[in-house]
Amino acid sequence: MSRNFIEVLLQNQAVLSETIIARLKTSGAVHYQNMDGGVLQRRVDILVDCFLKSMKNRPGVFINYLKKIAEERIPEGIFLHEIQTVLQILEEKSWQLVVENMPQMDQVRCLSQITGTIGAAKDQLAHVYLQHLEKAEMNAAFLKGRLDEMAKGTDSGPVVEEVFPPVS
Repeated sequence: MSRNFIEVLLQNQAVLSETIIARLKTSGAVHYQNMDGGVLQRRVDILVDCFLKSMKNRPGVFINYLKKIAEERIPEGIFLHEIQTVLQILEEKSWQLVVENMPQMDQVRCLSQITGTIGAAKDQLAHVYLQHLEKAEMNAAFLKGRLDEMAKGTDSGPVVEEVFPPVS
Protein backbone atom coordinates (compact mmCIF):
# COMPACT_ATOMS: atom_id res chain seq x y z
CA MET A 1 0.00 0.00 0.00
CA SER A 2 1.27 3.42 -0.87
CA ARG A 3 2.56 5.26 2.16
CA ASN A 4 1.35 8.49 0.55
CA PHE A 5 -2.24 7.34 1.04
CA ILE A 6 -1.82 7.10 4.79
CA GLU A 7 0.08 10.38 4.88
CA VAL A 8 -2.74 12.13 3.00
CA LEU A 9 -5.26 10.91 5.57
CA LEU A 10 -2.99 11.70 8.53
CA GLN A 11 -2.36 15.22 7.24
CA ASN A 12 -6.12 15.68 7.01
CA GLN A 13 -7.03 14.13 10.37
CA ALA A 14 -8.49 17.40 11.66
CA VAL A 15 -10.41 17.87 8.41
CA LEU A 16 -11.95 14.43 8.82
CA SER A 17 -13.05 15.23 12.37
CA GLU A 18 -14.36 18.69 11.47
CA THR A 19 -16.32 17.32 8.52
CA ILE A 20 -17.97 14.62 10.63
CA ILE A 21 -19.00 17.10 13.31
CA ALA A 22 -20.28 19.69 10.83
CA ARG A 23 -22.34 17.16 8.90
CA LEU A 24 -23.73 15.55 12.05
CA LYS A 25 -25.26 18.90 12.98
CA THR A 26 -27.52 18.71 9.93
CA SER A 27 -27.88 14.93 9.61
CA GLY A 28 -30.87 14.05 11.72
CA ALA A 29 -28.67 12.12 14.16
CA VAL A 30 -30.56 13.61 17.10
CA HIS A 31 -28.40 12.18 19.88
CA TYR A 32 -25.25 13.59 18.31
CA GLN A 33 -26.90 16.94 17.59
CA ASN A 34 -27.87 17.27 21.26
CA MET A 35 -24.54 16.02 22.65
CA ASP A 36 -22.16 18.34 24.48
CA GLY A 37 -19.72 19.78 21.94
CA GLY A 38 -16.63 18.75 23.88
CA VAL A 39 -17.85 15.17 24.30
CA LEU A 40 -18.71 14.92 20.61
CA GLN A 41 -15.33 16.35 19.60
CA ARG A 42 -13.45 13.83 21.77
CA ARG A 43 -15.51 10.92 20.49
CA VAL A 44 -15.04 11.90 16.85
CA ASP A 45 -11.30 12.51 17.33
CA ILE A 46 -10.85 9.06 18.88
CA LEU A 47 -12.90 7.44 16.10
CA VAL A 48 -10.82 9.13 13.40
CA ASP A 49 -7.58 8.21 15.19
CA CYS A 50 -8.60 4.54 15.36
CA PHE A 51 -9.61 4.63 11.71
CA LEU A 52 -6.24 6.05 10.69
CA LYS A 53 -4.40 3.43 12.74
CA SER A 54 -6.42 0.76 10.99
CA MET A 55 -5.33 2.07 7.59
CA LYS A 56 -1.80 0.90 8.41
CA ASN A 57 -2.91 -2.66 7.52
CA ARG A 58 -4.53 -3.13 10.93
CA PRO A 59 -8.29 -3.13 10.22
CA GLY A 60 -8.95 -5.04 13.45
CA VAL A 61 -8.17 -1.88 15.45
CA PHE A 62 -11.15 -0.08 13.95
CA ILE A 63 -13.48 -3.08 13.94
CA ASN A 64 -12.81 -3.78 17.63
CA TYR A 65 -13.26 -0.10 18.46
CA LEU A 66 -16.65 -0.04 16.74
CA LYS A 67 -17.73 -3.06 18.77
CA LYS A 68 -16.68 -1.28 21.95
CA ILE A 69 -18.45 1.98 21.16
CA ALA A 70 -21.61 0.14 20.11
CA GLU A 71 -21.67 -1.49 23.56
CA GLU A 72 -21.32 1.98 25.12
CA ARG A 73 -23.75 3.83 22.84
CA ILE A 74 -26.67 1.39 23.03
CA PRO A 75 -27.32 2.11 26.73
CA GLU A 76 -27.06 5.82 25.91
CA GLY A 77 -29.96 5.39 23.50
CA ILE A 78 -27.94 6.17 20.38
CA PHE A 79 -29.53 4.54 17.37
CA LEU A 80 -27.76 2.27 14.91
CA HIS A 81 -28.41 4.67 12.03
CA GLU A 82 -26.72 7.50 13.95
CA ILE A 83 -23.43 5.63 14.23
CA GLN A 84 -23.78 4.47 10.63
CA THR A 85 -24.17 8.12 9.64
CA VAL A 86 -20.83 8.90 11.30
CA LEU A 87 -19.18 6.05 9.41
CA GLN A 88 -20.75 7.13 6.12
CA ILE A 89 -19.41 10.66 6.55
CA LEU A 90 -15.96 9.32 7.45
CA GLU A 91 -15.95 7.08 4.38
CA GLU A 92 -17.15 9.81 2.02
CA LYS A 93 -14.61 12.37 3.23
CA SER A 94 -11.78 9.81 3.13
CA TRP A 95 -12.70 8.93 -0.44
CA GLN A 96 -12.76 12.61 -1.39
CA LEU A 97 -9.30 13.16 0.11
CA VAL A 98 -7.87 10.16 -1.74
CA VAL A 99 -9.41 11.17 -5.07
CA GLU A 100 -8.16 14.75 -4.69
CA ASN A 101 -4.64 13.86 -3.52
CA MET A 102 -3.61 10.50 -4.93
CA PRO A 103 -2.55 9.52 -8.42
CA GLN A 104 -5.38 7.81 -10.26
CA MET A 105 -3.40 4.57 -10.54
CA ASP A 106 -3.25 4.28 -6.73
CA GLN A 107 -6.81 5.32 -5.96
CA VAL A 108 -8.57 1.99 -6.43
CA ARG A 109 -6.36 0.18 -3.94
CA CYS A 110 -6.70 2.97 -1.39
CA LEU A 111 -10.46 3.31 -1.79
CA SER A 112 -10.84 -0.45 -1.50
CA GLN A 113 -9.00 -0.46 1.82
CA ILE A 114 -11.13 2.41 3.17
CA THR A 115 -14.39 0.77 2.11
CA GLY A 116 -13.31 -2.68 3.27
CA THR A 117 -12.36 -1.46 6.73
CA ILE A 118 -15.45 0.68 7.24
CA GLY A 119 -17.67 -2.04 5.77
CA ALA A 120 -16.30 -4.63 8.21
CA ALA A 121 -16.81 -2.17 11.07
CA LYS A 122 -20.43 -1.58 9.97
CA ASP A 123 -20.99 -5.33 9.96
CA GLN A 124 -19.64 -5.57 13.51
CA LEU A 125 -21.78 -2.63 14.58
CA ALA A 126 -24.94 -4.22 13.17
CA HIS A 127 -24.07 -7.53 14.83
CA VAL A 128 -23.77 -5.89 18.26
CA TYR A 129 -27.07 -4.05 17.83
CA LEU A 130 -28.74 -7.30 16.71
CA GLN A 131 -27.45 -9.12 19.79
CA HIS A 132 -28.86 -6.40 22.04
CA LEU A 133 -32.18 -6.47 20.20
CA GLU A 134 -32.48 -10.25 20.57
CA LYS A 135 -31.65 -10.03 24.26
CA ALA A 136 -34.24 -7.27 24.76
CA GLU A 137 -36.86 -9.33 22.90
CA MET A 138 -36.14 -12.35 25.12
CA ASN A 139 -36.45 -10.19 28.23
CA ALA A 140 -39.72 -8.72 26.94
CA ALA A 141 -41.12 -12.19 26.23
CA PHE A 142 -40.16 -13.34 29.73
CA LEU A 143 -41.78 -10.30 31.34
CA LYS A 144 -44.91 -10.75 29.23
CA GLY A 145 -45.15 -14.33 30.45
CA ARG A 146 -44.82 -13.16 34.04
CA LEU A 147 -47.51 -10.51 33.49
CA ASP A 148 -49.81 -13.10 31.93
CA GLU A 149 -49.37 -15.30 34.99
CA MET A 150 -50.13 -12.39 37.29
CA ALA A 151 -53.19 -11.43 35.25
CA LYS A 152 -54.70 -14.85 35.78
CA GLY A 153 -55.15 -13.88 39.39
CA THR A 154 -55.20 -16.23 42.33
CA ASP A 155 -57.73 -18.64 43.74
CA SER A 156 -60.13 -16.52 45.70
CA GLY A 157 -60.63 -19.27 48.28
CA PRO A 158 -63.98 -20.44 49.64
CA VAL A 159 -67.04 -18.29 49.25
CA VAL A 160 -67.84 -16.48 52.51
CA GLU A 161 -71.32 -18.00 52.79
CA GLU A 162 -69.87 -21.51 52.76
CA VAL A 163 -67.52 -20.75 55.63
CA PHE A 164 -70.00 -18.78 57.67
CA PRO A 165 -73.62 -19.85 57.13
CA PRO A 166 -76.08 -16.99 57.03
CA VAL A 167 -77.51 -16.03 60.39
CA SER A 168 -81.29 -16.41 60.57
